[in-house]
Amino acid sequence: MILLHGNGEDHTIFEEAADVLRSCFTLYALDTRGHGRSSGSDNLHYMTFADDVKAFIDALSLDKPVILGFSDWAITALMLSYCCPDAVSAVVAAGANTEPDGLEDDAISEIQAEYNATHSALSALMLTEPHITADELKRISVPTLVIAGEHDMIKRSDTESIASAIPCSKLIMLQGENHSSYIHHSDKIARIVLRERPFLGIQA
Repeated sequence: MILLHGNGEDHTIFEEAADVLRSCFTLYALDTRGHGRSSGSDNLHYMTFADDVKAFIDALSLDKPVILGFSDWAITALMLSYCCPDAVSAVVAAGANTEPDGLEDDAISEIQAEYNATHSALSALMLTEPHITADELKRISVPTLVIAGEHDMIKRSDTESIASAIPCSKLIMLQGENHSSYIHHSDKIARIVLRERPFLGIQA
């Protein structure tokens, strides 16, 4: 399983989840381009990140790993799975959106304020991308968990549209959770994955 953190984070957000998941998976927790210990780049686009993950899979000759992506890198996971359908066996997309306006208005305002203050390329990315169509999502052929919190920064309608477009998907809305509360230094996402192993096609 490859673990992909969110915008402005690094692999350490998954430490608690990894403690649970490693009982069933060989884990690869990446610092993505421009994050953590990975080198920076001006080429910050979701498709570039998807290409990076595919290159990582190829370099290590991984045999169709499960991809667990959070937030911006849930977007990356979706893109990878429809662009390279033979590269992965299943996807867990937690807190993904298909368009910038898939974010709640207050989230967009906060990101815009951050961009105005810092001119961060990562903030700009969230304001201008992604642009994922229903037709692209329909090309995802692997089992896909689509997860969001009850109080997420992603509009529920956008989360539901992702799940409805992917042929083999399961929507999980987590009561009482926000965008990151079940991910950041939490084992909740790991417990969900283990519970959903039959759906994901993973042997116990």
